[in-house]
Amino acid sequence: MNLINIKDISIYMENNWITHSRERVFENPWLELYKHDVTDPGGKPGTYTTVEFRTKAVGIVPIDDEGNTWLVGQYRYPLKEYSWEIPEGGVPHNEDLLEGAVRELKEEAQIEADFIDITYTKTIANEEVSLAVYVLELKEIANPILNEEHTEFGWFKINSLESFPDKIDPKIIDCLKQYKKTRYNP
Repeated sequence: MNLINIKDISIYMENNWITHSRERVFENPWLELYKHDVTDPGGKPGTYTTVEFRTKAVGIVPIDDEGNTWLVGQYRYPLKEYSWEIPEGGVPHNEDLLEGAVRELKEEAQIEADFIDITYTKTIANEEVSLAVYVLELKEIANPILNEEHTEFGWFKINSLESFPDKIDPKIIDCLKQYKKTRYNP
């Protein structure tokens, strides 16, 4: 096994890549895709493609006074599968995340977020994107109105997570479990 002297590690932390060109090859309201012609630190030419998101992602878990939450169902074309999700959307970089969450809840489901408290927040991140999730205890939730993205909605009891449909992101279930541990009194 080769061991690296800790003093020599800084040479690996430097950017020894050479960028020859950067070209935007695609854009839409949510992202921009760039092609980079580069030379790696070993002198080998290559091409990389990167994505830059135009918005921050935010999700909302609306909870009513009976311990129910509302999920939307939709077919996710890139994943080629149907899934149940929390209402989510994009927030411009110059907008406050909570304000954006409240706006997105109205846009996604026509639900006015007259909330009692922000009971839990979590950022779910991977290499590509981070999603700020707000759990909002709402004073009252009227019947939501679906927008064109969603095919159905459902109310689910927070107190019995096993009632959630199979196709829901486990990270969202984790958020709800944390909420239940810290705030929900059945």
